[in-house]
Amino acid sequence: MNKPIFTDTKIKKIGKVITGKTPATDVCENYGNDYMFITPNELHNGYIIRKSEKGLSELGLSSIKNNSISGISILVGCIGWDMGNVALCTETCATNQQINAITEVESEYNPYYVYYWLSIKKDYLFKIASVTRTPILNKSTFEEITIPMPQKDVQDGTVAVLSAIDRKIELNNYTFPELEDMAKTIFDYWFVQFDFPNVEGKPYKSSGGAMVWNEQLKIEIPKDWEVKSLDNFVKVIRGVTYSKDDISDVPKDGYTTLLRANNISNGTINYEGLVYVNKKCISNSQLLEGHSIFIAMSSGSKEHLGKTAIVPCNLDTSFGAFCSKIEIVKNAFAWLAIYFRTAYFKSHINNICLGTNINNLTNDHIYSINLPVPPKSILDAFNILILPLINKQGYSHLENRELTKLREWLLPMLMNGQVTLV
Repeated sequence: MNKPIFTDTKIKKIGKVITGKTPATDVCENYGNDYMFITPNELHNGYIIRKSEKGLSELGLSSIKNNSISGISILVGCIGWDMGNVALCTETCATNQQINAITEVESEYNPYYVYYWLSIKKDYLFKIASVTRTPILNKSTFEEITIPMPQKDVQDGTVAVLSAIDRKIELNNYTFPELEDMAKTIFDYWFVQFDFPNVEGKPYKSSGGAMVWNEQLKIEIPKDWEVKSLDNFVKVIRGVTYSKDDISDVPKDGYTTLLRANNISNGTINYEGLVYVNKKCISNSQLLEGHSIFIAMSSGSKEHLGKTAIVPCNLDTSFGAFCSKIEIVKNAFAWLAIYFRTAYFKSHINNICLGTNINNLTNDHIYSINLPVPPKSILDAFNILILPLINKQGYSHLENRELTKLREWLLPMLMNGQVTLV
């Protein structure tokens, strides 16, 4: 591979810049499942966007045809606190007006290389944005950004290394919901439909297992089950209270990572927007340990209240006061870990937590939840079945953390030519 020679190249020369647009929201027919409609929320995880929360119909995409994108495109958040979040898209779709996309990339440029360069320029993009009340990076300013581009073979070699890491991270992320969906299906089968395996290995209720009416829950439950509150099985530990002087935006000696509610997404823990807290502020019980639950306890949005993630392995991190850690007794771990990830739990929380500006979930709210409790033999059997799935998540989670560190170490050095590939 030749020695890199970097040529300053403006974005407008690399490809066509498209600012997104939102189809008329009062026309219901504009929205559907034919095409992705990408908003800044989808940029948070980086790399390739495979699905979006909202979608457009053929009619909706046609209504903003001049603002749609196709093929491999680089998407950049260009307004507010989503400024500088970057992701890729590989198909025909559209974005809202808070995103500038580089599409129809010229053949001498690798779009993945442009993506990786922009992904470490968040602070720079904020700096060049016009600031009134909300920072905005308009299309004309965005097009004038200059990227030092090496020759094509260097771009391709750099992308080969970095994308191999990102593909492995993406594969691990793909397994998380797959494993969880499997566990939730089994949970529903055993603990909601009561079709756990009986002594003959047949589904209990469907095979005529004895059921009795429970006045407390207003449902029928298996004959030898009990109803108990969660305070028999869990301990809720509230997060760290700290002052501005106790935290840092960058790692420091004597500080540890502090997770907050926005670090819970899709049932997993992400490491975006991290802050670091002085270890003097935390107790040992305020560290996230494997086989516990990380939960958002206070939020201005009921959507975010009660968000949970299973902590599948020991993490050298703490958590803020608006969150908690739920410790679960050993033989009930798999049962309750999946329960806290179900729609049943979320519905219960939404019904009991009412607020105006902020919604609060208290320890007692959790302790007082009543559930039908099976005999120990059934809990043990569920543990044996589900724990391997949770542990696999743990291995993948740790691998992703290490891969992310490796990518973040390599990325700036590859981009500035400090490290070359031969």
